[in-house]
Amino acid sequence: MAATMDLMQLLTRAERLVAQRVTAVLAEWSVSIDAWRVITRLAEEPETMGSLSAALFMPAASLTRLIDQLVDDNLVYRRVDAVDRRRIRAHLTPRGRRLYARITADLSDMPDDSLLAERLSALITSLSGASVTGITS
Repeated sequence: MAATMDLMQLLTRAERLVAQRVTAVLAEWSVSIDAWRVITRLAEEPETMGSLSAALFMPAASLTRLIDQLVDDNLVYRRVDAVDRRRIRAHLTPRGRRLYARITADLSDMPDDSLLAERLSALITSLSGASVTGITS
């Protein structure tokens, strides 16, 4: 049990240190860490609201409020899914893509530790028993 608690504390500390550094850059652009997580996911490809909620560990209602704000800021737009019309798919707008590129450039001086990212991904996979997708360094 002690090893599990140590692991939890180390992972929490690591997440908070990285978030602190990223938040400092995002503040210059008036973007929250949760908004950045959404923008980063959507930069790869449009996603359904359900898959975004699951991937970001965010309750659906909270994600909807955040997406509403991103829509108001003209960073994201929503469309009905072409295959399953019951689903709503979120996309980045051209303005959202430009913001993503600018912030990514500002974050480029952050340490890039691909080996650590691979190890954390493997750890998450072993803890969850499922593959980890959408993890970017």
